[in-house]
Amino acid sequence: MCLESKSDFNVFHMLTILFLGLKLAGFITWSWWYIFSPIIILSIIRISKVIYIEYKREFKGKK
Repeated sequence: MCLESKSDFNVFHMLTILFLGLKLAGFITWSWWYIFSPIIILSIIRISKVIYIEYKREFKGKK
C-alpha cells in the first residue's frame, strides 16, 4: 500500500526547503505557516488517503 508517489514527496519537500532558505536569507517575510505549508498540505493528503482506504476497507468487508 503506497500512500504517496516519490515525485509528490520530492516536490513538497523541495518547496519547503526553498521557502525556508528564502526566509532565512531575508528574501521573503512570510509567516512560518506559509513556509511550512507544503509539508502541512502533504500531511493532510496522507491522512485523507489513510481515512479513505480504511473507510473503503470497512464497508467492503460488510457487503
